[in-house]
Amino acid sequence: MTHKGSVSANPRGTNLARFVRLLAVNEGHPYPAAQDAERLYVDSPAVGYALRAIVEASDTSSASALTTYGISGEFLELLRERSAVQRLRDRMFQVLPRVATPLETTAPVAAWVGEAGALPAGRATLGSVTAELYKFGLIVPLSRELVQRSSPIAELVIRRILTNAVGRFIDEQFLNSSISLVAGIRPASITNNATSHTSTGSTTSAISSDLGAMVSALDSWGDAAWIMRQETLSFIASRNTGFLHFAGTQPILLGLPVYVTPATLNQVTLVDLSAIALSDPPDGLEIEGSSEATIEMDTDPQVGESSPVSSISTLKSFYQNNLIGIKCIRQIGWERPISNSVVYMVTSY
Repeated sequence: MTHKGSVSANPRGTNLARFVRLLAVNEGHPYPAAQDAERLYVDSPAVGYALRAIVEASDTSSASALTTYGISGEFLELLRERSAVQRLRDRMFQVLPRVATPLETTAPVAAWVGEAGALPAGRATLGSVTAELYKFGLIVPLSRELVQRSSPIAELVIRRILTNAVGRFIDEQFLNSSISLVAGIRPASITNNATSHTSTGSTTSAISSDLGAMVSALDSWGDAAWIMRQETLSFIASRNTGFLHFAGTQPILLGLPVYVTPATLNQVTLVDLSAIALSDPPDGLEIEGSSEATIEMDTDPQVGESSPVSSISTLKSFYQNNLIGIKCIRQIGWERPISNSVVYMVTSY
């Protein structure tokens, strides 16, 4: 019998943290990690199944196993709490990577029909969109003491570090207007070369006028929503004279839902989500761990450095410093195929 998943009473993300921990402690070797999982984590069988699947497939990639046994899904569900993009992904136009997907630009017209009446004939106007698939990644050094500590607190720290880093990065890249397309490396942000509105100030009347102007500038209205920082939303709420209210816990601004982002951008974005093409494969997550590495501790590492090392001054040995590195890679891509489907405004609040 092939086990595809399990039901657990553990907190969300427990399987993810335990998978990461065991793979890291065992230097990235899935066989001893699987043995440890079966011995230590009887209440998390998915961890052992996933590690066994990597062994049986004779494949060092964890992507397929993480998807099959629900650990990728667990990670993405946790990301919903850390990323506006992840919360909104199901409202975007889902496309297969590198495949031309039909995109309706004009809908066919329907009409009422009486008994024995003729049905109207109409046709849709179709364009197409092709979203490239890109990958981003990070290496997070953690102390060996933390990774080896089998406790709920250690597991919480591991999953928070991963989800916070990935969630913030995705939102920054998705929203920052300075992020332009680099072929084969990264997609352009949805605000890059999009319609912009210049803020007229931070008074109640200025905010009201600016938001109204953004609404007027948006030409695509399939499923519109606001995206902004929590601080920006709180500032608008403090100046509120009626254009912001709440439906339960959901902020509603000028009749449209607001979603907060951890991205550190002083920016308000108005976007028609249905006009954003998103390529986000379910098997696009890979996680590895090792202490047998020396890495360049830099957010902008050298590319194509020759051996022996000559110009890198930030090398750190995990072995020498008693560290274990967690490597996380995710594949994702997006495209803004419809013009004037995004309007953004840089703010001082």
